Amino acid sequence: MEGAGKEHLPRRIAVSGAALVLMAFAVVLATRAVLGTSPMSSVPYVLSLVFPITLGTANALFSALLIVLGVLIMGNLYRPIYLTQIATVAVFSVLCDVFAYLFGDFWIEGYVFQWLAVLASCAVLAVGVSLLVAANLTMMPPEYLIMFISFRTRMDFGKTKVFVDMAMVIAAAAISLAHFGAFVGVREGTVFTALALGTCMRYVSRWLEAVGFYAWIGRKGPSERRDG
Repeated sequence: MEGAGKEHLPRRIAVSGAALVLMAFAVVLATRAVLGTSPMSSVPYVLSLVFPITLGTANALFSALLIVLGVLIMGNLYRPIYLTQIATVAVFSVLCDVFAYLFGDFWIEGYVFQWLAVLASCAVLAVGVSLLVAANLTMMPPEYLIMFISFRTRMDFGKTKVFVDMAMVIAAAAISLAHFGAFVGVREGTVFTALALGTCMRYVSRWLEAVGFYAWIGRKGPSERRDG
C-alpha cells in the first residue's frame, strides 16, 4: 500500500466503503434498466437469472472462482495481502442484495429512460471504482485477475482488461443463450459500459486530483505519480 500512513488509514477505509456502496448501487440500477450490466457483473447477473440465487450470492460464487484462478496463475508468488479481496467481495455482495431488496419489483420502462439509467449507472460505477482505486487498500477479484494475467503474460494492463472484459461478456452471453435461447442480461448497455467506463474513470480521477482528494487520503495523484 503506497504511503499507507496510520493517520490516513481510517479515511481510506471509509472511502473504500463508500466506493463499494456506489458500485453496488450502480450494478443493481443497471439491472433494473434491463439493458445489461457492466462486464464485471455480467456473469453473476446472468447466473442470478438462470439459478434461484440472489445477485449477491452469484457475485460471491463467481468471485470465489476468480480468486482461485488468481491463485493458480500466480502460484507461489501469490501474496496473503491479495486475500483482502475476500472481505471486499463479502461487503459488495451483501450490498448488492440490500439494494436489490430496496428496489423491490421496480423496473425501468421505456427505452429512453432505460438508457438514462444505464448512463447514470455507468457514471456512478466510474466514481465508485475510481474511489476504490484511489484508496489503494484492495481491489475486486476481476481487477486482481487482470493484474495477475498482465504480470504473467507481460501484456499491458489496459489491453489485458479489454481481453478479460470481453471474455466475461462472451461467457455471460453464452450462458444466456444456452439457457434462454436469447441474450438476457447482456445487451447494448453492457457494451456501452465496457467502452465508456474507462473514459469516465479518467475524468473522475482528474477531478479528484484537482479538488485535492488524493492529498486528503495521503496519496499522490495520477499526474504526480507519472511525474515521479
